[in-house]
Amino acid sequence: MLAGNPGDAVIAVLPPRFGEATRRTLAVNAVMAGCLPVHLPVLEAAVRALARPELNLRGVNATTHCVAPLLIVHGEVARTAGYHGGRGAFGPGNRANAATGRALRLVLLHVAGATIGDGDASTQGGPAKYGYCVAENVDASPWPAYPTTIGVDTASAVTVHCGEAPHNVHDMESDDPARILDKVASAMATTAQN
Repeated sequence: MLAGNPGDAVIAVLPPRFGEATRRTLAVNAVMAGCLPVHLPVLEAAVRALARPELNLRGVNATTHCVAPLLIVHGEVARTAGYHGGRGAFGPGNRANAATGRALRLVLLHVAGATIGDGDASTQGGPAKYGYCVAENVDASPWPAYPTTIGVDTASAVTVHCGEAPHNVHDMESDDPARILDKVASAMATTAQN
């Protein structure tokens, strides 16, 4: 998994336990989650992002709410490493999404110490806390790739956002696009509740 790269350098220090994440600890958790070597750079980028103070990982782990880190993989690595952003992207059936999302959760459990009751105060948890990783589907989007909109000009990127699991907006009765859009807007305007 490490392919001759040094594994002992500290990549990030992760709260709440402030454990040191090294390439070796990332590789161990990646293997346990079923990652392939091509997924390790995505996991490493996500861990580096989680350690940034403005993300407030300590607050994410300390809240009783069910928030979890969402990884969005962009660009060339999404294509070459097999990440999926189309139909069913949040469901089962894609190794890259499932394994990388699970590997990040294992890093949070084993390195950061975000275990239920001690380092993770979530009262009920949620499916996003198991694994939460998708690819940006640029081919199906009318908008430019997200990284380019914030000034990131690289072939590949990883976005980490901490939030709730996806919310389904289901409408079986509307036949007017404006009414459907009204339901979507109403769901989007609802603030997260704990």
